[in-house]
Amino acid sequence: MINKYLYNSLLFLSLIFLLSACEENTLNVDKSLANDYQYFPLTIGSWVIYDVEDINIDEPSDVFDTSRYQIKEIVVSSFTDETESETFCINRYIKQDLSSLWQIKDVWTAQLINNTAQRVEENIRYVKLSFPLKMNKTWNGNLYNMLDTLNEFNYELTQLHINEVINDISFDSVLMVTQISDTSLIHKDYSIEKYAKNIGLVFKKDIRILSNQSGFDPSVPIELRIKTGTIFTMQIFDYGNNE
Repeated sequence: MINKYLYNSLLFLSLIFLLSACEENTLNVDKSLANDYQYFPLTIGSWVIYDVEDINIDEPSDVFDTSRYQIKEIVVSSFTDETESETFCINRYIKQDLSSLWQIKDVWTAQLINNTAQRVEENIRYVKLSFPLKMNKTWNGNLYNMLDTLNEFNYELTQLHINEVINDISFDSVLMVTQISDTSLIHKDYSIEKYAKNIGLVFKKDIRILSNQSGFDPSVPIELRIKTGTIFTMQIFDYGNNE
């Protein structure tokens, strides 16, 4: 009987020790990255509305289309995935103008996992941020997809902790990730995202354009001599929390 009590006491003390060690380790990790995580907040009830401009040009087909609309993203719930990591569901809504009603567009997910901020967009997983944040840090934004096998480490942190005004809204701490920057006289592939503390994504620009390969004036910017391509811009319009 004494041995049994002794065994149970030792087991209890061992469990207390292990739980304390785990708790201490978790706190240390959270504390060291807490400031960085503020650029990718995942709080149920938080929402952001974006103004979107989508330009599509196909000169041979005489297509010069510009679409303007709004996207609203709301963090609605969370669940534990198969890796026992917390995953947040983001409902995305669309409306064509201020007088229209919001209509559900799709559902994306987001995670803070393995010192990274990840989003699954249209069933494609991206590594949006890599922690700890550091200027000129690079990482493989397409680590979990097959979109860019030739240039794995193409994401780069090119601005950090800057003051910026976006769509007439002032932010005291913004970072910028340059995802693609590939330009020549006849093409431009350029993609950036900006994140603000306690809000998340506040600006996105994606340019994929081609110009004529002959008979052009190289002194004219490629944006003014587009033959085919798309220019997508998304910038914050409003934000808040329903909780």
